[in-house]
Amino acid sequence: MLARNYLAALALAAMVLVPVVSASLAAASGGPGSSMIRNGSVRAGGVGATLRLAAGSSSDTWQSYRAPAGFPGLFNPGVASGPIGGSLVVFGGCEQLDCAVGTNATWSESNGVWAELHPIISPAPREEAEMAWDPADGYVLLFGGTGCQDPPACDQTGPLNDTWAFKDGTWNRAISSGPGPPPTDLGGLAYDPSDRMMVLFGGSACSTSCKTWTYSGGTWTELNLTTQPPARYGEGFAEDQTDHGALLFGGMTFSGGGQVLNDSWLFSYGTWHQENGSSSPPGRWDPAMAWDPGLDAVVLFGGRAGGNAPSTFNDTWQFQAGAWTQWGGTAAPGPSWETGFAQDPTSGILILVGSCQLPNCPSNTSWGFGPQHAVSVTSEMATCANFTLAGTPLSSGAAAELQNGTYPLRIVACSGFQLANLTASALVVLNVTAENVTAWTGSILVHGAGDILVNLTRVVSNPPPSGLAAISILGLTFLELLLILVALAAVVGIFVALQRVSRRRARPPEMGGAGPTPDSTPPARSESGPPPPKP
Repeated sequence: MLARNYLAALALAAMVLVPVVSASLAAASGGPGSSMIRNGSVRAGGVGATLRLAAGSSSDTWQSYRAPAGFPGLFNPGVASGPIGGSLVVFGGCEQLDCAVGTNATWSESNGVWAELHPIISPAPREEAEMAWDPADGYVLLFGGTGCQDPPACDQTGPLNDTWAFKDGTWNRAISSGPGPPPTDLGGLAYDPSDRMMVLFGGSACSTSCKTWTYSGGTWTELNLTTQPPARYGEGFAEDQTDHGALLFGGMTFSGGGQVLNDSWLFSYGTWHQENGSSSPPGRWDPAMAWDPGLDAVVLFGGRAGGNAPSTFNDTWQFQAGAWTQWGGTAAPGPSWETGFAQDPTSGILILVGSCQLPNCPSNTSWGFGPQHAVSVTSEMATCANFTLAGTPLSSGAAAELQNGTYPLRIVACSGFQLANLTASALVVLNVTAENVTAWTGSILVHGAGDILVNLTRVVSNPPPSGLAAISILGLTFLELLLILVALAAVVGIFVALQRVSRRRARPPEMGGAGPTPDSTPPARSESGPPPPKP
């Protein structure tokens, strides 16, 4: 019985306290009617859609990149992707038109941010070096190049034959266990996925006959092949995952006063195969050529028509499954040659770095070839802000596909909210951040895909409390504390009442009507009653 009474008291206490505490928690979390502030950043998954704002839909396109601060004008640099470090690596090149002295500066780009690195040890200054990413060994591989064309101005002159590996911001000299390729520049170096080896071919060292060299695990190996491309220099050479090899195109011969070529050769499983040339690009040398994982194709751009004449080529081609196809877009960087070309691991875009673009030679203008960037806009609770990006309204959770560039952005908070904070991912740069405003107008710089996220605060609509109402303990107002105390007092009163009832019911019942018990005292005689009878 007593246990049942305790349970009844607890149940009654819960009935009284739960509504009070629930109301207090709702007020603390900014629920309806509350004057407290709530912050958050809930992403709206699956809300909205991608809106394409630039021409070309989602197909790859050329788009300009801003010149990084302090980046010099260059041509003939070594450029390679470094996926392990998530960076694009640039080494050497020429900073003057006559290229009296090459540089040995190392630059790195990651998430749109460029920085000059200062390794303790670096290769000697040079231009026209062969440089490519070696995924089998996990580093950027560099070979050869031209040290200097003006002997009084530098220590090393002419073609070089040293081998270097770049990883984690450090250059290390690679010493082959056997003989290595002869000194050369303007050759081709690419990765062959079929045998997981680097392949080197052509260059100024092979005026009559070129040798094919492979590199793996720090060792160069010369291959004695009966079938291989004719001797050349200035060819395009790139990894070709789709066709399981390394693709070579064009270049210039040493004979006949120098003739440009337009033949295509694939090195795969240790042998050379000439590809169908019926749809090949026009002959050229010094083109930019790189593997594009997004397209599953090799991309070729620009190059020189012949001799030392400026380029007449501003065209883009793709090679896939044994055939060349010309890209049909209209925007392009302009006639360019002596440029580096590799994929930026963070954005997936192929980047042209350092080139001759008359009248600017060398040039520090960079271009990218790849898909437009999906830039999403998201506000807390999915519906509490409206966006206008590049002049087009967007709802929360939607995305716009944009090329590189600067775009206007306006954000208006929904009724009852303010913009507490505005943030963006690394490849989307805001000109300023927003704080405690109902509407924000500014701009964003886009150089990759990313997100813009708005955090909101609820607008305080009630006047601040004063007097007793301003008292707050553990986040509870004076009125809430008073209600809780009243509820506790009621529970204590109920508990005490139940205790008294329990004690009263526990007493034994009174005896009567059966005469006195042996231990009982006889009742006293009444004074007014008759006397007892005589015996």
